[in-house]
Amino acid sequence: DAIPEAAPMVLGADPETGEMQFRALAGGDSKAGERYDEFEEEVAQEYYQAKNADLRFAQSLFKDALQLAPSSVEGLCSYANLKRILRDFSGAEELYRRALEASPDHAGVLGRYGLMVHLQGDTERAANFYRRSLKSD
Repeated sequence: DAIPEAAPMVLGADPETGEMQFRALAGGDSKAGERYDEFEEEVAQEYYQAKNADLRFAQSLFKDALQLAPSSVEGLCSYANLKRILRDFSGAEELYRRALEASPDHAGVLGRYGLMVHLQGDTERAANFYRRSLKSD
């Protein structure tokens, strides 16, 4: 039930080519196909774990940077963007507000803040941020 020795070759290929290579190596063996499905799931889990570790590392870097420069508009906005990507909207909102306190007419902050509230479905509030962003540039 081990993954075939060709697995590293499969990992290095694009998904479609990798699957074709594996299926060719497996020779249509249904057991091999089941092992491939398990292998694919393990690779996906490792990818997401690595991605989450990278995001946690990025968060720690932003926290450290903001310790050094708590009013950095770029730092606050970038960290807010990461929080938005992580779907931590309340954390992102707090950071966007802090960035706007430091620079009330910063077009980038206003536009990104607008995007976040737009993604949450508040189009009227988003439009207000977008208008302010356009006026400030």
